[in-house]
Amino acid sequence: MTALADRNIEPLSKESKSPSTEEIKELLNEIPSWTVNYSVEGKFYYLERKFKCSAYPAVVSFHNHVAELAETVQHHPEMTTEYHFLTVKWWSHSVGGLHLNDFIMAAKCDHFYSTV
Repeated sequence: MTALADRNIEPLSKESKSPSTEEIKELLNEIPSWTVNYSVEGKFYYLERKFKCSAYPAVVSFHNHVAELAETVQHHPEMTTEYHFLTVKWWSHSVGGLHLNDFIMAAKCDHFYSTV
């Protein structure tokens, strides 16, 4: 199987589904720094990770890289920028929660972060 970070996201359709609980556990093995959380307000699951950077300019640079990556594939996360931290949340609106695409994008974030 290709590493998640090397995979491309797929177009979503009405037939697109969330991964099963077992599939989610397997996918999380490739992105162990991410957690699955539940939004009570929105009633959906999402992936979340808080990245620590050396200083604010590094956080902004990382934020911009994630934004550029997201824009190229038209799949956009929620991001919160703080002085030393960038928190990223991925989920797919069209499936009402998690999709394989979210795990792929999380892995791409991890890959870039490891090179910073």
